[in-house]
Amino acid sequence: VPCAPKGRTMIVHELPPGSKVKLRFCTRVATGEVSASSCWEETMTCDMPAQWEEGDEYEEDLMGLPRCGCKECGCKAFSLHSDGVSLNMNMSDACCARCGCSVGAHEMYRAPEAKQAKKGP
Repeated sequence: VPCAPKGRTMIVHELPPGSKVKLRFCTRVATGEVSASSCWEETMTCDMPAQWEEGDEYEEDLMGLPRCGCKECGCKAFSLHSDGVSLNMNMSDACCARCGCSVGAHEMYRAPEAKQAKKGP
């Protein structure tokens, strides 16, 4: 869901693509009381990337490094949320379009090394 005015995005699960939603953002103090809230923002949900399946290629982060499973949740593979990418952003702010976790939470993929055949005497 794109969030105005800075063009940031957030992940809202369990809503069909193209749904109209109204969102309001709140901050809470340590006691749990709301200390500030924004105006209601109306926006639309968008498509989520297809679920990653064994054998699919891993997508690359902004540095061109393939990223796989997430250390913070059950997401199996990183998918760059391209709507949230801008030229002047900090690369660590990129998030996964599947789970919403940061790129840093997704492990870098390292291809398994090919086993060398043992040579006889």
